[in-house]
Amino acid sequence: MGCGMWVKTSFRWEPTPASGSKKNPEIIVQSNDYQIGVEVKAPSILNHIRQRSSNSLQFPARVLPKHIIEIFPGADGGVTFPRDNPVKDFLISADKKFAPFKQENENFSSILVIVWDDYVYEPISSLTHPFCGLFTPNSFAQDAAGEPLQFPSVDGVIIIRHLHQLIRLFLATS
Repeated sequence: MGCGMWVKTSFRWEPTPASGSKKNPEIIVQSNDYQIGVEVKAPSILNHIRQRSSNSLQFPARVLPKHIIEIFPGADGGVTFPRDNPVKDFLISADKKFAPFKQENENFSSILVIVWDDYVYEPISSLTHPFCGLFTPNSFAQDAAGEPLQFPSVDGVIIIRHLHQLIRLFLATS
């Protein structure tokens, strides 16, 4: 767009697609013919935080089988396993929410925002670890045929490490 051209931008909170789907993202930003849908997710992580601080070991990804982890030095002091299933569930949910919007508008882009605490390597490992990441051919999440799950309606994922601030605020007020 050249200088001086007016760009009309609008924001729709919790919009539903014309197809009548009841699943909707948090917001859609529209500018001329382009739309960006944003879905925000945060895990229930308080118990996980407690486990991290009390267990001797933490595995951020599914890199070893459980029978090997159990004999790992320090395993008798407790093991914190990855929180990769919520990340998978967030992707599945966002994919379903964005699909009708992508069908209606070829200029629709979608972003899943995951709000985590300071340990952002956990969701990053869940998405990109070469042995098990959800965005790799070796994904731990597979369909009935053993193929990695795909999320064609999710164009991007942003991970924000500010969940700890919300938790602290909640704990301070309760």
